Amino acid sequence: RTDEHVWAQSYDRDLTDIFAIQSALAQEIAKALKATLSPEEKVQLTRAPTTNPAAYDLYLQARDINRNGNDTRDEYKAQEDLLQRAVTLDPAFAGAWANLCAVHAQWIFGNIDTSADRLAKARAALETAQRLEPDNPEVITGSGQFYYYALRDYPRALEYFGRMTRQWPNFAYGHFMTGLVQRRQGRWAESMANLRRASELDPASPEAARNLVISWRTLRRYDEAIAEQTRRVRLLPESLRESFELARLQYHATGSTREGDALLAGPIAARAGEATARGFRKLWAVITGDLATAARLEREYPGEWAQLIQATGTGALQTAVVLAVAGDLPAARARMEKVPAELNTLLAEQPKNATAWGNLARAEALLGHKAEALAAARKALEILSERNDAVSGPNSRLPLIFALAWTGEKEEACTELRRLLAAPSNSNLYEVKNSLWFAPLKGYPAFEAIVNDPKNN
Repeated sequence: RTDEHVWAQSYDRDLTDIFAIQSALAQEIAKALKATLSPEEKVQLTRAPTTNPAAYDLYLQARDINRNGNDTRDEYKAQEDLLQRAVTLDPAFAGAWANLCAVHAQWIFGNIDTSADRLAKARAALETAQRLEPDNPEVITGSGQFYYYALRDYPRALEYFGRMTRQWPNFAYGHFMTGLVQRRQGRWAESMANLRRASELDPASPEAARNLVISWRTLRRYDEAIAEQTRRVRLLPESLRESFELARLQYHATGSTREGDALLAGPIAARAGEATARGFRKLWAVITGDLATAARLEREYPGEWAQLIQATGTGALQTAVVLAVAGDLPAARARMEKVPAELNTLLAEQPKNATAWGNLARAEALLGHKAEALAAARKALEILSERNDAVSGPNSRLPLIFALAWTGEKEEACTELRRLLAAPSNSNLYEVKNSLWFAPLKGYPAFEAIVNDPKNN
């Protein structure tokens, strides 16, 4: 606070044991700052996470992806591969096993792979970590992540994360994970307090910033969401995706497309590569209702989409929606022809995959199969609803709204839409009003009443 020089020291050593040097430095800094270390902290300072530097490097690479990423299929695959290599090099590396458990569990939580095999892999990795070092902070965290991500057992997960915050109150991840669980329970005020505390303890964390954005966006607190996303863009300045999400939030807040248009015509998009930039231009056209641009890009570059959603059939669905709204329903249905079979094959292995059920509902609706579409949409809502997830649950209502709208049940679709816009969710008035996904409702009196009602803005 006074800008007084407290302590500094230079070191010139052979880098033969990075963990011993880290431990010595940490103890000297604590002593210089007159910090009081708990018994648990003293143990952690002398405990090397692994005896294999190569395994530790792989572990750090995986942790960096998790810290900077967006929970996508490609990111999970990269983390899984790195951590699997780490535990192969050092089978006694408890922290790597705990992180591997968390990655397997996140495949399940994200509705990317909800198979029994994936659950078994998560459980096996956790049991190995717990056998090796049950009191390791990463193992305690990994245990909570297993109950949170793999089983959605929120109370049990909070037991582990509560232990983290009690034993290591200045370790950001305990507060961070507690905040994530609390928001799934709909405990928004408590969740925001913990997520803000995590961000204060680790202000350079893009992961902490991203989750504050998710919460503020779900609560439709757009000023706060924009502020956090702006910080995330500063942390990841070359990411087109992050700048795109900032432009999308500005669109949600005001209905302005100016920021997104400028971004996609600017240098960040140019450096991202042509195919990636085109995918985001298509997505922008769809959510802002720019049918002419969406249809032109689909004609020139068919089937090429930004990989923002990972589930089977998403790219085909985007294409089919553009074709259908442009008036070429036969072409749209031709694009959809194989998608239900692909999704049903996936669902035979993963019957609790809510995202796959939702996409099946949309595919069947575009094909004109009303009964099948509504059955699939209600199945998605049954698996993942507001009752068991206050963040993602409301989004499970979107496939039902889509199926109702595209099969002619416009009044019921509007009833569901009112419910969605009245509660916390990432559904936004401007996107609902303009997006091609809601095209069948445009001009319908109940829909126009919804999008022009100030209470929904």
